[in-house]
Amino acid sequence: MRPRTLIALMTTASAALTLAMMTSTAHAQGLPVPDKAAEAPPQKKEKGWLGVALKTISEEDSKALGFDFKLVVIDSIFDGSPAHSSDLHVGDLFVKLDDVEIKSVDQLVKTVTGKNSGDKIILSMIRDKKPFTVPILLALRPDRLDMMKGNFLNKPAPDFSVQNPTTSKAITMADYKGQVIVLDFWATWCGPCRKAMPHLDGLSKKWKGKGLIVLGVTDEDQKTIKEFSAKNKVSYPFVLDTERAMHRGYMVSALPTLFVIDHEGVVREVFIGGGEKNLTALDESVARLIEARKKAAPRK
Repeated sequence: MRPRTLIALMTTASAALTLAMMTSTAHAQGLPVPDKAAEAPPQKKEKGWLGVALKTISEEDSKALGFDFKLVVIDSIFDGSPAHSSDLHVGDLFVKLDDVEIKSVDQLVKTVTGKNSGDKIILSMIRDKKPFTVPILLALRPDRLDMMKGNFLNKPAPDFSVQNPTTSKAITMADYKGQVIVLDFWATWCGPCRKAMPHLDGLSKKWKGKGLIVLGVTDEDQKTIKEFSAKNKVSYPFVLDTERAMHRGYMVSALPTLFVIDHEGVVREVFIGGGEKNLTALDESVARLIEARKKAAPRK
């Protein structure tokens, strides 16, 4: 036997003897015995996700259906979500989850997120005044940006109706037909939103008269926005979505959130956050879409 092989055997034997001595000593002293096949730590359980945006219907409409509390209704559904794959529809009303009455949006959210992805729930619902029951397997909530892109990218942008804070005139998407649109969902109290404004102002000025419209969409009241506008001059208009219908339609839950819509009314980019990387990508996207709009214009 070669010396190196002999040394290796001796080392292995010595290690085995040492382990045996440690085990014997541990037993004698009542200490935990080292386990070569220790159990793997338990996996972290992920919160359940249904994939819907919610609101309540009026007390009057709820009473007409026989309920003394405001029913929760599906306002929008994320593509590929458990709600989508289970064929739930916008407008469906929640009555019970696992035989427990649902009396508020907050209750429903807490109940769903209190369960784990993969858990089965039974929903009692109403559609077109007719009750139905549907079993659903909750899923793991995807990354927020991935979810937004999956739901909006390369699809027609949701229509909207918002208010001009100065004239109170209604503004709709049809008013900007054929234009490239940047929607900036923001608020006066949002620091990153205010920080991104000079960049958006510069973008608006750069492409003024060349096919770009920037809209600053906020759910704040007219007085707040008028006061803010007086102190913070920008070249693009702010619009009011005080009922949050547009926020819900675009599933906005973080500020700032920016959508880029091409001249055909199709969403081409979604950004969450107004950091330098996103704003640079925004500039590049707008330039591409303005060029595409120019090429698509009929020649005279």
